Amino acid sequence: RRVQFRVYDESDELPGVNTNTESLQEILSNVLDNSFKYVHLGKFQNDFNPAPQVRVFLLPNDEEQDNVGVTILVSDNGPGIPEEASQNIFDRGYRINSTQDRAVGQGLGLSIARSLTKAMKGRLAVLHGDKKRFLNQRVHGNLLDGATMEIVL
Repeated sequence: RRVQFRVYDESDELPGVNTNTESLQEILSNVLDNSFKYVHLGKFQNDFNPAPQVRVFLLPNDEEQDNVGVTILVSDNGPGIPEEASQNIFDRGYRINSTQDRAVGQGLGLSIARSLTKAMKGRLAVLHGDKKRFLNQRVHGNLLDGATMEIVL
């Protein structure tokens, strides 16, 4: 099945970031893999998403909260990540009960991605609530209603 995929550059000039290119590639690969894997699933058991979408946003960091750098948002309109699972999904081998029998995987990708992000002094998190609303304003309301992952470098 097809997925509508779009990348938004929300700045005329993004600041430079010192990074390990292999690690960054692995982080993005794992986060995008999860989005593409789960976006086909509907919001309910045995449901499917008739119009799957994944969006990536590149933004300068919010300098009131973070150092100068780049924030990468990966947003989809799949089933989402429940707020109560927001920390557990980064644990090695953890999978959300409601989707684990509907998509293939071992629960390793996000654990690896978070470790690599931390090694580069960055942050990987799932967005919910006020933080997601704040960033949705920065991207002109274009975040989708499924999972949104934030990578801050």
